[in-house]
Amino acid sequence: MIFLNPTYLWALLGIAVPIAIHLWSKKEGRTIRIGSIQLLQESDPKKTSNIRINEIWLLLLRILSIIVLVLILAEPQLKKQGEIVPITYIIEPSLLSYDELKSITDTLAENGAVMKLLQPGFPEYEKDVTGSNSTEIPNYWQLANEMQDLETDSIVVFTNAFQSGIKGRRPQISKNINWVILDPGTSSEGFVYATQLGSNIELLSVNGDAENLKFEKQILPLSSEGFALNEQKDSIMITRSGNEYILPMKNADSLSVLIYYEEDFSAEMKYISSSFSALSKYLERPIEVTTTQDKESINSEQYSAIVWLSESSSDEKILNKNKDLPWLAYNPDSLANSIITEGSQENEFQLNQRLNAENVIEQHLPEKLFAMLDLHPGLQENVQQYDRRVMDRNEFLPVQTAGVSGKGFSETTDVSEYLWILLLALLLAERGFAYYRKQ
Repeated sequence: MIFLNPTYLWALLGIAVPIAIHLWSKKEGRTIRIGSIQLLQESDPKKTSNIRINEIWLLLLRILSIIVLVLILAEPQLKKQGEIVPITYIIEPSLLSYDELKSITDTLAENGAVMKLLQPGFPEYEKDVTGSNSTEIPNYWQLANEMQDLETDSIVVFTNAFQSGIKGRRPQISKNINWVILDPGTSSEGFVYATQLGSNIELLSVNGDAENLKFEKQILPLSSEGFALNEQKDSIMITRSGNEYILPMKNADSLSVLIYYEEDFSAEMKYISSSFSALSKYLERPIEVTTTQDKESINSEQYSAIVWLSESSSDEKILNKNKDLPWLAYNPDSLANSIITEGSQENEFQLNQRLNAENVIEQHLPEKLFAMLDLHPGLQENVQQYDRRVMDRNEFLPVQTAGVSGKGFSETTDVSEYLWILLLALLLAERGFAYYRKQ
């Protein structure tokens, strides 16, 4: 047995309190009426001065109650030794409908192998489970960190290694994990976005396979029979190849861009303004560009993106007020590979060098600025379920570090619940016995 708070065991010294009380207390004597004290003999003073413990059974009940209470405070845990599973097989749910994997899982099940699903908590694999949750792509690197806590010597993971499941920093793991990357060779397609453009509807569909993620845009009149609108005309239902898609319908609002510039950045202002005009014609969507040199007149709430062309840092008040807006600021970096790169925070972009006719054309400035425009809000979440691009094995694997496998592991069980029951029983017994003995 181990204790989570062993310092509370010092409170066991408290058992001296009921012992002292029982030693010092005297039982009330009985009154006997007699006619004369002539025949009474004087008692021996040595016998009357002996210390005796009064009510021994009641004292034991009180001592036991204190001991149990102290043990509860110390949080005792029972330690039990267990055996490590030699090999654990972990399967990504999206592979459960894969014929090749079915034969593997059937063989493993016949041999009594331990199989789990590649999901948070690693639930046990059940033969009747299908690939119904295949659209949910796991966070591979986060789950790789959690595999460290599995009580097993080796792990074999059957996975798709989708690119969209790689998030965060590459983990360093010491557990012996063998990643088996399977490619079912299936593609996934569907509609992900609907936008109303006047009397037309723009439908964006996606097709994903192991190598590519392709988008296709269709513009259909509102009177087309290829879809149905709801009564409020704010969502659209499309039926294709036996599948039904229900999408919210967005309005193609015009975009507005604010460009603040200092006099020395007049050339950059013209290049960027012209690039947005070119994007407006290409996208067939109006983009209004507002230029100013007056900070005080800026009302940034009405803009879709902000460009800040200044040698000094961008205004903190405006930046903090519009953290959700795409923000491009001049920040020279001679080592950058592109004239515009993403910053350290979301929606933050950096202009790494001054603009001229040469680098504007060579590095395709309009394409760089296109990344700032959020033309399809929420599109990333819809596209993720169709992204079937597979990562190269060398780029996918976590960093393997040295580790030592143990021969067993320890399990602990909290026994406080049973001690509370015992304490309650002791207190009831002590009160009942004290009432009976009139103590």
